[in-house]
Amino acid sequence: MKNTSKVLFLVGGIVMIFGFIAYLLFSIAGFVCGGLAIALNEGQQLPQEIVDVFNKLVAESKMTLLEISASFITIGVTFAVLSLFAIASIVLSFVDKARPNPGLGLLIPSTIIHLCAGNIVSLAGGVVGIVYWSTKGRKEV
Repeated sequence: MKNTSKVLFLVGGIVMIFGFIAYLLFSIAGFVCGGLAIALNEGQQLPQEIVDVFNKLVAESKMTLLEISASFITIGVTFAVLSLFAIASIVLSFVDKARPNPGLGLLIPSTIIHLCAGNIVSLAGGVVGIVYWSTKGRKEV
């Protein structure tokens, strides 16, 4: 179980690097779309394609342009927070993998961070590590 946990932490750290990039791109896209909606709401001139997309979005969603901009900015903030959790999850995945016998003081908080970041692979590694520590690992210290 110890090796299983280490492998899951390694794979989870690598996968979360790609997750961080995705979270960051979604955050940037949310802020850009929110900014474009605010600019359009204030009457600034934008390319016709962008105006058409937002007009279609207003017609289909039955929301005002201000509500749409708030939604996009909320999406941007949410993914920005997720990207911060992803950074912590990446670091903790590699720290947990590198430690020969991480105790509960490291495994429990890192498992919670992995859960918040959406890092299911490292979350499984944390759970396996906690189970291992509670059955055999604490006797090795």
